[in-house]
Amino acid sequence: IDNVGLNENSLHNNVVLHPNPTNGHFSIDLGAPFTEVTVWIKDVQGKLIDARHYISAQSLSLELEAPAGVYFVLIESDDELATIRLIKE
Repeated sequence: IDNVGLNENSLHNNVVLHPNPTNGHFSIDLGAPFTEVTVWIKDVQGKLIDARHYISAQSLSLELEAPAGVYFVLIESDDELATIRLIKE
């Protein structure tokens, strides 16, 4: 098998989310500017908590208004996807 159809995902390697754990407010640094970025926050059951779309962004500031627990932040841009586990205290 020469090709399994997987694209290299450089977005995941460059994304920094901090602070983690968080009290609710957190920032995402994408490592480079992107034309369009979509961010989804989901709980551990996969329920959508929040979704946001940004135009021309490199650094994002977000607020998670949900109970303490474990969440997943999914970031999509230019056909690349990064998933980061976020803990809210």
